[in-house]
Amino acid sequence: MTPRQFLYILLASATVLSFIWLFFNRERLKAKWWEVLIVAILHTVFGMGCVLLFAIIEGANPGAISMFGGIFFMPLFYFVYAKIKKLPFGVVFDTFLISLTVTLLLSRVHCLYAGCCIGKYIGDSDIRYPTREIEIGFHTIFITTMIIFIYKKIMPGRLYPVYLISYGVFRFTIEWFRESSTYSSFHIAHVWSVIAFLVGTGLLIFLRFYKKDEYLA
Repeated sequence: MTPRQFLYILLASATVLSFIWLFFNRERLKAKWWEVLIVAILHTVFGMGCVLLFAIIEGANPGAISMFGGIFFMPLFYFVYAKIKKLPFGVVFDTFLISLTVTLLLSRVHCLYAGCCIGKYIGDSDIRYPTREIEIGFHTIFITTMIIFIYKKIMPGRLYPVYLISYGVFRFTIEWFRESSTYSSFHIAHVWSVIAFLVGTGLLIFLRFYKKDEYLA
């Protein structure tokens, strides 16, 4: 099986998992089961376009993907959905956050299979830092935590900014241990990580003064 074929399988899996999650939250999204199915498919397709486009912006080779594309561009999808369904932005962003992070987790699983995004060698040994495995673990823990937060209504409407901050800090740290195509230890991903952190922090501050009823009700 080629890496591209494996990627298609993972994307299909992400769509199925997204559909299951959205199906059980269809009342929050005011959607029927068939609408949820269509949205799950569109979410994956739009997301794939986002990561491909962002990789082009970064100047990567054709066909490469950048996970930051999903993080920065997918909010457009959520904003449009909220507008069409006339739903509070906070509810929509919280709900779709799980679909996004599950897809990103599976994308990193693809990196394991394809042999990309590898860690640097540890000292003079032949062992590399398990950067991809650590990121998979990060997303697994984050997804589990956010599901609990959603159902216990902890920080409602503020989970997407929390993800931007958390992932920004995580990626900024892990990138120091990841092999780069340049000789510098400072990667372009460090820049995007800082931007993600600043945007997330700015959003949290903004929401602190935003009218809660308009954002969540």
